[in-house]
Amino acid sequence: MFKKDSKALFISFLLITVFISCHSIDKLDQALSLAEENRSELEKVLEYYKNDPNPLKLKAAIFLIENMPGHRSYIGDEIENYYKELESIINTDTTVDVKNEEIKKNGS
Repeated sequence: MFKKDSKALFISFLLITVFISCHSIDKLDQALSLAEENRSELEKVLEYYKNDPNPLKLKAAIFLIENMPGHRSYIGDEIENYYKELESIINTDTTVDVKNEEIKKNGS
């Protein structure tokens, strides 16, 4: 009886694995779709490295593009002021504890 249960469990696991793998979305296509107006720029990068004699460059470009979704950067006066204030604290000749207290005190 134990053999029948383990065989059924194995077949179920195998079928679920096959089903999930067939429905996975290609990470590169997903990243390009999410890029919206920047898609053409990313496609230019892929096209450029497609003809490079070093295949690792194309592989690296694909890896970076696939992992771009969810990563953002901030721009503007507020973030620049934040960085300047933080830099002035970090570059002082004090201990890490004093720097941490100064950052907490200033609300940075």
